[in-house]
Amino acid sequence: MLNPKKKYNLQYYLDLTDKIVGMGCHIIGIKDMAGVLKPKAATLLVGSIRKKFPNIPIHVHTHDSAGTGVASMVACAQAGADAVDSATDSMSGMTSQPSIGAILASLEGSEISTGLDAHQVRAIDSYWAQTRLTYSPFEAGLTGPDSGKSLSYVHPLFILVRLLCLKPAHHILICCRDTFSSASQCNVDSDDSTISLRHFVESRLALLTPLTHTLMTYILTVTCRSL
Repeated sequence: MLNPKKKYNLQYYLDLTDKIVGMGCHIIGIKDMAGVLKPKAATLLVGSIRKKFPNIPIHVHTHDSAGTGVASMVACAQAGADAVDSATDSMSGMTSQPSIGAILASLEGSEISTGLDAHQVRAIDSYWAQTRLTYSPFEAGLTGPDSGKSLSYVHPLFILVRLLCLKPAHHILICCRDTFSSASQCNVDSDDSTISLRHFVESRLALLTPLTHTLMTYILTVTCRSL
């Protein structure tokens, strides 16, 4: 979004916001499903929308797949967002939302008051920490963001990370590492970008088992249709 030469730049989102507001919306929702909204872009996007529409509430949703969720949500709040999504600490991070405790700590001493008692938030989290421990045998094995390999910063391929909840699909990261690392090359200002991305990924599906091949083909199809 910071690159004005890309199709999905700031002006694109401002024009889209104009259309939505023109339809009579009551709240502007920014859904960062891929978790790629980084602090500088968050400040620019939310700040620009707030300046243009000072009286319409702004609600930001994200995922912490890239590990930048806390910083980005703090940036959104400071830029004028009225609500940002987070998750209880023990359930936060990665494909979930950023930690509410970390966000509260980051805003401590600032001009922004959430009205939440950090001690009460931690008390509530103790229940969910125990609940997660109970279901720990079903964890997908995600131990941290993979930002160094471009995995979490590539859109729309983020949705493929969800396949990791399937044990037979754990080898996807090994078989398709070059796919995730190179897919960003397809993010060009062209109507053919989605088609190029689809062909690029499909050329590597032969590396996978038949079951995983079918799952990835289905998810890739749904993802491309949503663009």
